[in-house]
Amino acid sequence: MGNYRSSPMCRHCYERGHTKNHCPEIKQAAADGEQWAMNIIERQKQTVKNRKCSYCGEQGHNKRSCIHRKSDKIVYDRVGKKFIEESLKELKANGVTVGSLISYSPSYGKTGTATVAYVTKIVSEDRAPTWRWLNKHFTENSRTGQMEYNRYLSNLQTRYPEDVFFTLQSMTGTGLGYWGDSEKCSVECEDFNREMGKSTPPRFKVVG
Repeated sequence: MGNYRSSPMCRHCYERGHTKNHCPEIKQAAADGEQWAMNIIERQKQTVKNRKCSYCGEQGHNKRSCIHRKSDKIVYDRVGKKFIEESLKELKANGVTVGSLISYSPSYGKTGTATVAYVTKIVSEDRAPTWRWLNKHFTENSRTGQMEYNRYLSNLQTRYPEDVFFTLQSMTGTGLGYWGDSEKCSVECEDFNREMGKSTPPRFKVVG
């Protein structure tokens, strides 16, 4: 059952569909020069003027009408989109697509045993940039948009988990995971690319 929200009721005329702040009867009376209505309108203006936005901290508006929030979201979405595009591009450049075969060596447990697994899916939806990527991105772009991005991020009630990742399915039914005893595992893009860039033998190797 969906949530039902009744329309507001005006505390002046008791009509539904608007509040006292937007009552057409008060506005018309003020326009006609009636002092009581003009006083109400003036008090409303002062209330709005003294109102402090919970998003940016400035006075004169609320969070819903905040222009900084709207422009910050544009920056936030643009940066997030760029992160996803670059992550997917880097994975593809390293040979990772759905169906790719990857030799995997666990960090602990059966460290000397490599297991061949295949990529079952690549997850990029509802994923956020990592701290390392953000730092690199804003450094390369003279910190342009960093304040706006961080302000929007700090006001989010729910944050997306970081990094694009792909899932692996063992060809032998085991050998994956932290201890090398799992059938399936997830690998984050940043961890994979960092391993591929090591001078020492990496834990991952694309073999097909």
